[in-house]
Amino acid sequence: METPSPVEPVSVRFLETEFVVGAASHPYAALLFLEHEPLASSVYVRGDAVEQELRGKKLSEVSWEHVQNMEKWQAKIVEAYGFPKAAGK
Repeated sequence: METPSPVEPVSVRFLETEFVVGAASHPYAALLFLEHEPLASSVYVRGDAVEQELRGKKLSEVSWEHVQNMEKWQAKIVEAYGFPKAAGK
């Protein structure tokens, strides 16, 4: 079965919030894991899995100067789609 193509424009992100705890038993092994984790592939690194999959596709990117607006924009998108809200919200 063929994997479907992503809907364009494809939203991409450049922020990864993974880290290694300073008191980790094997911090260097953890760093190597983060460095080589397949899901950490990037649209910005030529040849990486994500870059290959999205090559030639229209992308939707947010620049660094707009990152502070993301939470507000996401709330507007959720509202526009009419997703249900939790009780009391």
